[in-house]
Amino acid sequence: MDLLMSILVISPVETTIQLIKNIKSLEPKSKVLIHVNIDEDYQNFIDKVLIEIPESESWLFFNPNQIPTKWGYITQALLSNMKYAYENLVFDYYLVLPFNCLMIKPGITSFIENNPKDIYCQYLRKTNRNPWLITRFYNKITTGKSKTRFTASRWFRKSIYARHILKPYIVNGYMYECYHEGLCFKKEVLQHFAAMCNKSVFKSLSKPKYFELKIKINRIFKNHIIYPHIAEEVVFASVVKKLVHTGLYSVHLNQLCFFNFKMKGHPTYLEIKERMGKIPETFFYKWVSTDPTDVNRLKIIKSVKEEYSIF
Repeated sequence: MDLLMSILVISPVETTIQLIKNIKSLEPKSKVLIHVNIDEDYQNFIDKVLIEIPESESWLFFNPNQIPTKWGYITQALLSNMKYAYENLVFDYYLVLPFNCLMIKPGITSFIENNPKDIYCQYLRKTNRNPWLITRFYNKITTGKSKTRFTASRWFRKSIYARHILKPYIVNGYMYECYHEGLCFKKEVLQHFAAMCNKSVFKSLSKPKYFELKIKINRIFKNHIIYPHIAEEVVFASVVKKLVHTGLYSVHLNQLCFFNFKMKGHPTYLEIKERMGKIPETFFYKWVSTDPTDVNRLKIIKSVKEEYSIF
């Protein structure tokens, strides 16, 4: 079974090299697809990676289409990698990984083989929270106080503009959300998933001037500019929900990638191992420092190597 792991690069090239080596040391048969941030020199980035990881032509790939990997563009970058993968690469399953993660233990390929499903995701839940899932506001004159921005957001969500923009994301009267990190698709489903995004979602997002759309609210919030945006959590959850709702596809709710939202500071490898040990199907740990020289990051990498006798 060929597992292709997809990574959007936001961190330095040295960190990307560490992550690739980390993945291959624990899952040597896996393949890796890298999306290079548009701020990076594409060829220079690739050259640096290949110097450190030679003879990788058969399993390490780079998406030539560069898109900004920042807020407001993540959806396009993720879909760009998906499209490049199913049009150009050979694989059975496609796994979306965060750039700020490390693989902590081997076995993800075996897990998927022993628990075959069409789609893997952490959860699918209804949402009507967090205005940032829908819009981001900027004050044209001042820096914009939080209270004012959230008030504007609540107004916008009830407006005709929001109802029009959000329409493609409604499933049975609700919006859904799920993390894009840890999403995993069977190749055939990935192609259908991307096609649905292109048809109902990405079609509007891909318009050149979409993120320049400005709606000036003269009467209620004078001098405020609204930049509509649908976060990838909602985009992907809505399409996954539609796929599963048809009954043609099976979904497995899991936690392939663990998010450290509650633990403060820099956890040790033993603390990570203890937390992840409670959920056997967790293989990646997110919220690791993206500094390749960070002491805590290096300690985790060293501990993983010692744990599984990797030299």
